Amino acid sequence: MIEDNPFPTSTFVKQEQFCDRTKELGQLKQALKGGSHHTIVSLRRMGKTALVDHFISKYSKSRDVEFLKIDIQGTQGFEDFNQLLATAISRSYVSASGKLTSALSSFISRFRASLSVDPLTQLPTVELALGSASQNSRTLSDLVAELEKSPKRVVLAIDEVQQIIQYPGTNAESLLRSVIQPLRNVSCVFAGSRKDMMVSMFSDHRRPFYHSTEMMFLNPIDRNTYTNFICEQFSKTGRTITLPMAEMVYDAMRGHTFYVQLVCRRIWSSGQKKVNTEAHIHTALIETCKELEQEFYTYRNLLPSGQWDVLLAIARQGSITSPSSKDFLEKHKLGLPSSTLKAVKALLEKELVYRDDEGTYYAYNPLFTWWASNLT
Repeated sequence: MIEDNPFPTSTFVKQEQFCDRTKELGQLKQALKGGSHHTIVSLRRMGKTALVDHFISKYSKSRDVEFLKIDIQGTQGFEDFNQLLATAISRSYVSASGKLTSALSSFISRFRASLSVDPLTQLPTVELALGSASQNSRTLSDLVAELEKSPKRVVLAIDEVQQIIQYPGTNAESLLRSVIQPLRNVSCVFAGSRKDMMVSMFSDHRRPFYHSTEMMFLNPIDRNTYTNFICEQFSKTGRTITLPMAEMVYDAMRGHTFYVQLVCRRIWSSGQKKVNTEAHIHTALIETCKELEQEFYTYRNLLPSGQWDVLLAIARQGSITSPSSKDFLEKHKLGLPSSTLKAVKALLEKELVYRDDEGTYYAYNPLFTWWASNLT
């Protein structure tokens, strides 16, 4: 019998494989009870989507609440947005036994939509007949009205919500805010991974969503909590990892959830019954980095040489507070301070580098940092 690896790296995580986030789950539950909207901001792959999915899974059995979730990262405008929302609504009208209900038939008829069924999930997918911007706006209002009249309280989770800033025109935020503001039966959970955009979107007094939601900034899971969890996951499958080795993984990956999971998954997959030496961790890091090496070299091939040099320098340094400092420039043989700062700005926009609240710069991917420091 093949054992399930206890360190999943997909967004779906079994409850027993979900680490902590007790405080955050409590905040979401309180927001739901109070009927308020909530915003979750984190770095990519820090676990915000898994948190939302876990929250939905934990409370989805409630008879009084209906959960819907859409991920709008790949959308280009409200036409795409409406298609996703319509499909989410249509799937909520499927019975527990998987049968299409009369409510779904009525929904399809009202929106003059075509219906198909996903061959893998057997869930419906809706295709709306959309066109002009004004038509898209009316359809969005009608879809939200559909949620509002639900006999259950509705929680609508919108992942990567900052994408609407990229929509054509200048009123995308105003339009979404205008249809959400009057809602009484719907609570929204907005999630996003572009902190600069999200903070501006929800905290700038000139923007439509200013102070319209409660804010949550998702930081790394507490070191002691996470490392003890890692040890427990090994123990549950008849294996052992010592606490210092779990701490070594956590520190090397800066507590970044996805990458901690990825390295632990590699260690567990090795079949080692007792992980108690730095060599075990070192081997797992090397193997994981080797798997990703082509991705790292893609950075080099796609980036202008100046940006690649700065990215590599930040990674080799581990972190940097002043990219234009003389010591940093000379140590890594970089160019003028002005050109280095320009490169840093470009890398921030491309999400290859991020800046924390203390003003320290890091390469976004901690495995890239480890690779650059140890294998180049």
